[in-house]
Amino acid sequence: EAPKNLPGEIILNLRQDGTVELERSAVSIDQLKAKLSSIQQVYPDQPVILRGAEEVPYKFVVKVLDTCRAAKLTNIFFSVNPEKGASGG
Repeated sequence: EAPKNLPGEIILNLRQDGTVELERSAVSIDQLKAKLSSIQQVYPDQPVILRGAEEVPYKFVVKVLDTCRAAKLTNIFFSVNPEKGASGG
């Protein structure tokens, strides 16, 4: 089902174990692709913010980027989140 209102920022949180969170809920790659595809049909230039911990393995980042591309969303921004409890610096 297509979203009714402009979704605003789509923020994907990528955990160190590869878990992807969308709207504060863990989603599978298939669920993520379905959701992003439905948004892309209404808002083709929808920005996506990929936010991950510094220690997230690159293979998980690539998997999420591939999923965004498969959903035809290419306006992607990166944000790094230090893991909770990690020392700064």
